[in-house]
Amino acid sequence: MDHINLDFLKRIMGRIVTAGFDHAEVQIVNEHLTEMQVDFSDFALLRNTESDQITLRGIMGGRFATIMLNQLDEVNLQTGIALLQEAAQSAPVDTARSFAPSQLVPNNEMGPLEPMHYQMHERVSHFLKNVGENYPECMLKQSLLRYIRTRTLRANTEGLEVDSTEGYYNHGVRFLSKRNGKTSSINYSGAYASDLEVELLDWGGLRRAIESSSREIAIVPFQGKLTGPIVIAPDAFAVLLNFWLAHLKDDRMISGTSKFSASLEKPVASPLLTIGIEPRNPAFAKQEFMTEDGYGSEPSVILQNGILKTFMLSDYGAKKTNLARSVNSGNNWVIEGGTKSLVDLFGDVDNGLFLGRLSGGMPAANGDFAIVAKNSFLIESGFISKPVSELIVSGNLFQIMSAITSVSRERAVDGMTMVPWVCVEGMTATGR
Repeated sequence: MDHINLDFLKRIMGRIVTAGFDHAEVQIVNEHLTEMQVDFSDFALLRNTESDQITLRGIMGGRFATIMLNQLDEVNLQTGIALLQEAAQSAPVDTARSFAPSQLVPNNEMGPLEPMHYQMHERVSHFLKNVGENYPECMLKQSLLRYIRTRTLRANTEGLEVDSTEGYYNHGVRFLSKRNGKTSSINYSGAYASDLEVELLDWGGLRRAIESSSREIAIVPFQGKLTGPIVIAPDAFAVLLNFWLAHLKDDRMISGTSKFSASLEKPVASPLLTIGIEPRNPAFAKQEFMTEDGYGSEPSVILQNGILKTFMLSDYGAKKTNLARSVNSGNNWVIEGGTKSLVDLFGDVDNGLFLGRLSGGMPAANGDFAIVAKNSFLIESGFISKPVSELIVSGNLFQIMSAITSVSRERAVDGMTMVPWVCVEGMTATGR
């Protein structure tokens, strides 16, 4: 990768223009990956890999095309440019297609630029020891600690030139708990960090998830139907929020199927809900430096006390809808915490459900959904009580987001997002 620089990208752009394109853009993403994997509490893998992903984009007579390559040799470049020509010639004319202009996007280096191999091994070893001593019922199916360094170079014929490098660590664990021949369901927890100063067990919500897994061994069948209040854990709430935010993005806004196309500056969710995007939040190890279409990312407010403040449109989506372009791609969520502690949030629920994880299914266009819930518990007299078997939770996504009655003061931080616990009404839980 040492020989790859912005001048190299400009030479490729020149070849694309020579091939008949009016505008051209080249992006090269080089990823270095160091992986340390544990399978069933034994070290199983240690490797270093490096890969390149090359993206060629061009506009010819208003026809846009993009081609991806994984090698930078001459034969692949020639083939890629030829394929780019073919794709453009068969594409429809679309005047909304354009490339980001020249702008003051500083070259950037974030996070650790080299992996700490010894410290990685030390952290994984301590993690295995900690789990074995403190949570003997926990069975680690897989633990994967990764160091990732990504260098992104991007240039186009409009004058955009970017060379940025980002390094961070990621730890993900799949596990279950076992006692007297009975097991809990498999769970997963993952988080990002900019260094290895903190024990892996304390990254994100891993410790909390393992403690919950031990309680889930004594599972009871969920019978009948529950329509009482439901407390939703951050991971599960993030799943629902992803579906909800899709109505603010290109696909639904351009197609006219968005629920919120005429709702700017209007209430669209509970007044307890405020959502921002903060690409430079120091709590995040994995940050959004640049939007997907080539603009420097800036913070924004999506919801303020339930009022929609902005859409989440790319440059293309903005031009197709005649609305404002979002100043980021929406990756670093920060959801404001509420005024209640978790103890008080649960304490207000006499008879309800704590929803730990959602798996499979997605809402219909009108917001109706029926999704499998796992790692969940009954709430009785303000306390988390019995773990319950898999169940189906159903409702309407838009009604649920408007029926949030409590937001916790505490928030789960996974190195990329901040999400609280929420309590909602109007959701139905049914045994499978």
